[in-house]
Amino acid sequence: MEKINQFFKSNIFSSVLLFILGFILTIKPDTVISIIAYAVAVILLAVGINAIIKYIQDNNQRYNLFGGIISLTASIFLFFKYEMVISFIPFLIGLYIIINSALRIEYIFRLKNENNPKYINMLVTVVLSFVCGLFLVFNPFSSTLTITRIVGIFIMIYSVMDIYQSYVLRKEIENFIK
Repeated sequence: MEKINQFFKSNIFSSVLLFILGFILTIKPDTVISIIAYAVAVILLAVGINAIIKYIQDNNQRYNLFGGIISLTASIFLFFKYEMVISFIPFLIGLYIIINSALRIEYIFRLKNENNPKYINMLVTVVLSFVCGLFLVFNPFSSTLTITRIVGIFIMIYSVMDIYQSYVLRKEIENFIK
């Protein structure tokens, strides 16, 4: 039972962190986008410089030179075109939500097989989560700030639904164990 409690505590903690991230994305999307892009650009710059230094020291390691040039080019690109980074964030978050929603379907079938009426609530929240994930993966909007705000709202919605689902699952597992 302790492992189950630990799992649900960590799941709720991650959902609360996701909610906070969603709130920040909704309130200050431009700041978040630029911070993420510049942080990645600095990391790529350091990786690129390190790879080129290794190439100079070892002289026969062509992959270091190639990797260094690619990292430096990507770093420069991010410094000047960071808006493009946001196009990857909705996709990755949407993919995470879709996978997590799909994993919950097994529990819904278990609840249904036990004639538990709570499976309907779980089914609705999983379908809504799945739709939110699909929307993020196939986002039709072009404005970076609008996308970021929408991502923030969907992350907040998802985190609230995830906390609810965790609560329901925990109660059902506790009832099943008793």
